[in-house]
Amino acid sequence: NVLMVGVDSTSRMNFMRKLPKTFKYFTETLEGHVLKGYHVIGDGTTAQFIGMLSGFHEEELPNAKRGMENSTTCDAFPLVWNKFRTMGYTTMNAEDEAGTGTFQFRLQGFENRPTDYYMRPFWVAQEGLPEFEEWFCFGATPKHHYTLKYARDFVEAYHDVPKFAIAFHTELSHDSINMVQVADEDILTLIKSWKDKGYLNNTIFILFADHGARYGGLRKLLQGRLEERLPFFGIAVPPWMKKSHPEIVRNLKKNEERLTTAFDFHKTLQHVLDYPGDPSGFQGHGLSLFQEIPLNRTCEDASIADHWCTCLQSVTVNIQNVLVQEAAGFAVSHMNRLTAMHRSLCAELFLKNITHAELIKPNSKLLQFGGSDPRSRNALFDNGRNLDVPFLDFRITLETGPNGGAYEVSVRKWLSSEKTEITADISRINVYGNHPSCIQDKFPRLRKYCFCRE
Repeated sequence: NVLMVGVDSTSRMNFMRKLPKTFKYFTETLEGHVLKGYHVIGDGTTAQFIGMLSGFHEEELPNAKRGMENSTTCDAFPLVWNKFRTMGYTTMNAEDEAGTGTFQFRLQGFENRPTDYYMRPFWVAQEGLPEFEEWFCFGATPKHHYTLKYARDFVEAYHDVPKFAIAFHTELSHDSINMVQVADEDILTLIKSWKDKGYLNNTIFILFADHGARYGGLRKLLQGRLEERLPFFGIAVPPWMKKSHPEIVRNLKKNEERLTTAFDFHKTLQHVLDYPGDPSGFQGHGLSLFQEIPLNRTCEDASIADHWCTCLQSVTVNIQNVLVQEAAGFAVSHMNRLTAMHRSLCAELFLKNITHAELIKPNSKLLQFGGSDPRSRNALFDNGRNLDVPFLDFRITLETGPNGGAYEVSVRKWLSSEKTEITADISRINVYGNHPSCIQDKFPRLRKYCFCRE
């Protein structure tokens, strides 16, 4: 079996802080492997799940974005649970927060039920009831209990049938780094019950998060930026596999300290169905975690864009630098271009403040940027210096009005031309609340940038 239990917006560090009982049991009793270099591949939940289930970035798959012409449904995606079903597995997907579902908030969702057991209809029905409006509880029952019970009942009912199951809870941890701690005992109880009943004896068990906190006080700090990009991911294999396939355990141990992603887990899922087949021929990006991940792997090797890469070096740049000012202005203009067709609804943004700027140094060539001031540690730019690079990459944190938005954006300035470009999806790092209410249902991809006029 493959059983997966996940929580939203929880970094590896915050998992250890807030779910200590579950972490201790997973690492000590189950001898699970926690991947310290497990890294996001894009922005938000959807990017991670699509990578995990298909092995591709969303942009590489058929267009299923809501609010766009000629978009299809997510039925067109080559999701791995279909392969498991073909191989005789019974499949399950349980996710709360139906209104912001992984495949529904920005995407068109599914026309057909994607897994044999699919919890979404339950949550859709419940969210229409007045008493469901209360945060965290439905009546006297915590909402996360429903997700965990659904997973428990599924495993009980199909204890002697091959299973592929995902139980993912969002509400507790999506908007708070602290509330998830109330689920620690409940998650631990579920895992313990599975072990005590022998259900994990023939199961690869995954304990995971999609990403770390994407906004809030912590996210505005360097620590928060790192934690957003380094979610919790752990994998535990049954005892018999440790004896019959010691190479798997040996490689998992090595891979705890390597750069890994959802793409690698997707390759691993395919490897489960075809071990010891050659995973290089499997669908999608990545490397199987059952094999040794190279020690010198780079973000580029792992299909991680520079904007998300935590392995790059950077140097602080004076926010008054003309190139920084130009890059920040370009970023705000880019946001306004995205909402231009809806100007009657969305106000035009303006650059209010630049709070931080960095020059990214992905390789030795970019170290030739001209040096830095030893007192301020700010980068110095010599306009007469002939840099041996075609471009400069900046990561800039800025604030906009009138929406009070805080953003982190990666901007590339080409040195041989006037060309400037945004190199990745822009990160909104503070809460936007109901600011985009006038467009978020029809054009959810614009919600980060739209400040409704009314």
